[in-house]
Amino acid sequence: MKNYSHLEVIKTSKEKSIFKVEREEIIHTPFIERILPLSYEKLYRELSHLDTQIPKIEEIEVEEDQLIVIEEYIDKPLLSDYMKTHELSLLEIKMIMSQLCDILHVLHNVTPPIIHRDIKPENIFYDGKTVILGDFDIARHLSEASKDTQVLGSIGYASPEQFGLNQTTTLSDIYSLGVLLNVLLTGELPSVKVVEGPLRKVVIKATATIQSQRYKDVIEMKEAINKTDFPPLPGFRSKKKVNMIIGTIVYLSILYCSFTMTDTQRKIQFGLRFWTLFMFMFTIAMIFNYNNLHSHIPFMKGSKIKKLFIGLLFYLIILFTSAMLLMMIEEVIKTFVC
Repeated sequence: MKNYSHLEVIKTSKEKSIFKVEREEIIHTPFIERILPLSYEKLYRELSHLDTQIPKIEEIEVEEDQLIVIEEYIDKPLLSDYMKTHELSLLEIKMIMSQLCDILHVLHNVTPPIIHRDIKPENIFYDGKTVILGDFDIARHLSEASKDTQVLGSIGYASPEQFGLNQTTTLSDIYSLGVLLNVLLTGELPSVKVVEGPLRKVVIKATATIQSQRYKDVIEMKEAINKTDFPPLPGFRSKKKVNMIIGTIVYLSILYCSFTMTDTQRKIQFGLRFWTLFMFMFTIAMIFNYNNLHSHIPFMKGSKIKKLFIGLLFYLIILFTSAMLLMMIEEVIKTFVC
């Protein structure tokens, strides 16, 4: 495009070329120039009017039989690079997924909906706070056709329908989100390893082969991810009546034992009661890996024997430390009372 000078070649192919450019009158302010087939014109003009976390479209121009798009240069690392130098916490992963769901909600609710079709860490910018979804070069509007005419998408992240099995829809992006969530949590594709814990169900549902079995939209998926902040207690997770009855009996028994116990002199010791309740509940959490507790325990990876040993050691440390802490608190209280 006129008034722009090329600084760097980012990518070239038969169908498209991508350059890092600079506007002649604005020195040291880079932009991205995309040279695309004219078939992308409607898509990019639609993107230029959207208010969400995607690269801002600066200019669109048609030159002969090509579409030239000038867009904002995103000066943030790619999520794929960020992951190599930062260990993502569960809270951070949920924040990333939440922002992506919000971006896709905007894209999926234009008429006709825009389907990204290539959601992966290499197409997401992230600096530890803000997510920017980029690279719309294989995105498209929802079509009435029964099948996609081209096989497009990244292997591992692309939904089954992107390989010509069916028509891609907004549910195709949900599939890719499910794969991404699993990769952020485990470092592996779901085909290699599926995450354990409460988010496992989210990944499995989002990546269902049959489209109708996935979340109906990104907001439903976002809500499902956020619900895992406080997952049901063991016994209530499967929602089976037998397990729920047993769970109710166990938890009521724990509460009764914890809050009716007294010492040998029939004195009520509230500290001992709360400690007993805590240790009962912590024992259940350890045994049933509540909220994927095992993943937060240092070195608890590897063989089952190693997990058992580390888990038991961690349990004894918590038991001893909490008991000592309780004794210290009681001594302090006695000192002030006396």
